[in-house]
Amino acid sequence: MNNTTRSLIFFAGLAAVVFYYFSIIPLLPFAMEQPNFYIHYLAASVLVIFPLVQLLMRKWVLKKYQLKDEFLFHLNIHDAKAVHRITFYAISFLIILLPVTGNRFDLSALLPVHYFTFAFWVFISEIWIFVTYKTTKAYFGKAYILISGYDFRLDFPLGSILYSHSGVYYYSDFKYYYIEGQTLYLILENDRGKIAVESTDAVLSNVASYLNAQKVKAIKP
Repeated sequence: MNNTTRSLIFFAGLAAVVFYYFSIIPLLPFAMEQPNFYIHYLAASVLVIFPLVQLLMRKWVLKKYQLKDEFLFHLNIHDAKAVHRITFYAISFLIILLPVTGNRFDLSALLPVHYFTFAFWVFISEIWIFVTYKTTKAYFGKAYILISGYDFRLDFPLGSILYSHSGVYYYSDFKYYYIEGQTLYLILENDRGKIAVESTDAVLSNVASYLNAQKVKAIKP
């Protein structure tokens, strides 16, 4: 998926968060008087609405490719869960814990309810990560590779490179590929990032043969 499309999806998600926040909060005048309720409301804005809108936008963009090609292989995308965990955890920390600690970062100001709230939203984040890696696959077709699924990963496209992002990648988009263990890495042209997929040695061997037929160059890792 090119950076223009990624940026549009990102700003659509951001606009949805702003709309959700400012359209609902006036209907809940008691929210400002109930700090715990407000924290959950704010967390839901960013940790539910934002990834959900990004997912729906990706589905909409990729819809026309779902049945357009016959897929020869479908492989799991490589595990990069740590990066996405850090993103979700950092957002949860900034929204839930940091405002309570104040400018001096006083942890003694935190109450058990704050830790419980943080743990609750970390759990929600873990669900998003689990669903993403359970359902998002790389489908190798005749003309392109489609990465699609229920992808709840938060994508901040400004200055970030691709790493097995949902999208459509034509074989001509790749500079080369290599296999390391049971992971196949496809490197995109112009330093745009890479796609990494996992499977057994036998399947990766078949995929490599197909990539060679598509004139994607192989290198040694």
